[in-house]
This record gives sequence, structure tokens and C-alpha cells, in this order.
Amino acid sequence: PTSNGEGTFTVTYTLEVEAFEDFDLFDVQVTDDLATEFGSLVAGTPDDPGEYTVSSGPTVQNATGGADLSANPSFDGDSDQDLLTLTSGDVLPIDSTLEIVFDVTFMPALGTTSWENQAEATGDTREDGTADGDTDDLSDDGTDADPGDGDDGPPNDDPEDDDEGDPTPVELEPQIGIAKRAVSLTDNNDGTWTVTYAMLVENLGDLALSDLRVTDNLTTEFGSPAAVPDAPGEYAVVSGPTVSGQLGGTTVSQASANAGYDGAADQVLIAPTISEYLPVGSVFAISLSVRFFPDPAVTVYLNQARATGDVGEDGVADEDTVDLSDDGTDPDPGDGNDGPPNGDPGDGDEDDPTEVEVLVSLEAIPTLDEWGVAVMILLLAGTAIRRLMV
Repeated sequence: PTSNGEGTFTVTYTLEVEAFEDFDLFDVQVTDDLATEFGSLVAGTPDDPGEYTVSSGPTVQNATGGADLSANPSFDGDSDQDLLTLTSGDVLPIDSTLEIVFDVTFMPALGTTSWENQAEATGDTREDGTADGDTDDLSDDGTDADPGDGDDGPPNDDPEDDDEGDPTPVELEPQIGIAKRAVSLTDNNDGTWTVTYAMLVENLGDLALSDLRVTDNLTTEFGSPAAVPDAPGEYAVVSGPTVSGQLGGTTVSQASANAGYDGAADQVLIAPTISEYLPVGSVFAISLSVRFFPDPAVTVYLNQARATGDVGEDGVADEDTVDLSDDGTDPDPGDGNDGPPNGDPGDGDEDDPTEVEVLVSLEAIPTLDEWGVAVMILLLAGTAIRRLMV
């Protein structure tokens, strides 16, 4: 399907109708139920999930062998499922073909990522203005009405062989993306440092996302949480998480931010919140500041967040789509960071952790030369002798 940019998609269906066997066919009819898969019919552009409209057609085209059938301009796939109008004189001669083409514009229902559609064709050996169904066939996915027995061929003029009545699928893919960067690194001159992270979450897929969740484990790199870090390997979350920078119609707000986040026992930055959505193409930002006391043996700290989203809302993170943060400001910089962006934030080199480098300066430890060492030994020996004489 083609995205229309406002949450709707348009799919073009092309049906090939062909007469097999020994008779010309009359009162030919093709029916198609759209409502079962696409939802509620609307007269204009769909603007709510689970709505659709027939945005173009049906039209009859590319007739061969004398085929002459009439399209039904009232077809809507709901109350009127007839693609053709039975017209006196219309005929589908033996071995003739034609195509019926129409467009469906729809807004996916929440939680739905795939749709299957199937038409049914009928024809009669004599004309009486009524579709009696002397012969009938369910559509097979593809461009050939008779691809062959089991789709393996050769064609045998029997379109009802095994595997020749497969519905036509339409599929859309959800995809969330997240980028993370270190905005600043400050030496607090008390042995601790403060790093401020900024994350950008974006909907890169075909479907609106709900039940969003972003997590971040701080213990792996920074150690143990503490109210006030005053020893190596301790840290504290001193600011955030804060939600900002909403663009593209997202309803994600500060209400989703977890005030109890500590990166250890509670690693959830953004929690699933009812009625907070991330429409296609929309973004929001998260900021977070961490104060930490570096371990003298560690100079480089690598950190990575994880974002998930669902296509159906139930208040639980079912993780229909997942992405690990990539270092930088763009969740989808391109395949291998060489571009162009392709809607897949998991390509090679697009899941790099965010690096922070701390240079811990150790105070110089005084050293003794050979004479100093000798004097130190004599002093220690003298102290020991005095203790023994007491």
C-alpha cells in the first residue's frame, strides 16, 4: 500500500477475469466484500482507525478476445459488493480476459497489521439478466487466474485446483526508532561528574504506535545507585526523565515519564500510558542527567536505551516493534550510517551505544630515593626496638 501521510493508506487491486473451458459466459458478476477486513465504510477520507472508502473505480480495462463487461459505479464493498453491472449484450467469450481495477483508501484499526481480501467471480452459459452462477471461482493471489495445479503448473483451465484460491494479502510494518547522545559532561570538582543524555524517539514505520516504553539500564556501566555518590562506582539520577520536543501529532507527554526511574531496580524511563500515541513520522525527546563517581580503573562508559511500541493499545508493552538506541541524533541515519535512511533503524552500525569518556586525574604519590628508603627502614627498626623494650 501507499502511505498518504495522514495515517491512511491506499491499495490498488487489479482483478483478472478469464473465461475457460467450452462456453462463452454471460451475466458475469464479480463480488468483493471489503468491510469484513477494512472496517466501516465512510463517504469521504477515513479519519478514524478501522474506516475505509473506495477512492477510485472500479474500472474495466485491457479487454482481450472480445470481452465486454460493465463496471458498477456504485460499488462500495459493503452494502453494494458487485463490481459489475449486468448489462444486456455483455459477454466474456471463451479464452477472453479483462481486468477490473479499483482503489481502497483505509485507516488501519489499532492492532491490525495485515489484511486478506478475496473476490468471487460467477458466469452463466445463457443470458437472462440474473447471475445464476453456472460457474464460479474464488480469486487467487497474483496475476494469473490459472497458474497451474498447486501453482506449480502447467495451467489446465481449472482455476480451482489446490492452492489456486489464495486470498490477496496486504501487510504493513510497525517500526520504532531511538537515538541517544551525550549532550554535556561536567566535572563537579568533588570526584563526581554529571552527564546529560538526550534521546529522540521516532515512529519510522507504517502504523501508529501505542503503549510506548523506553528503558535504560545504568547499573551495568555506572555501578550502584546512591542518594549522594561519594565513592567510586556510585551514581544518582539528578534530573529527569523529562519529555519534550513533541512533533508530528504525538500525544506522548510528561505523564508517561516515570518519576521513580533510577536505572537499577526501576529501569523504565517511559511507561505505557493509555491515550498516548506516536503517529507515523512523529517524534518526541527524553532528557536525563546522571551524576556519577567514576571508578579510577574505568575511563569509557557505554550506555544504550531500548524503545518499544505496539500497534494495539491495552496498557501493556507487548513489544510489537523494538529498537536499541544509536549514538547521535538520528534514529535512522541510513544503512551502515552511510544512508540514505530506509525506515529500518536496525541496519548495520545503527545500534551503537553512546560513549562518555572520563579522564580521572590521580594525585601524584611521593616516592623515595635509595637514601630515603634506608632512613625509613632505620626509623621503622628503631620504633620496633623501643616497643620491645617497653
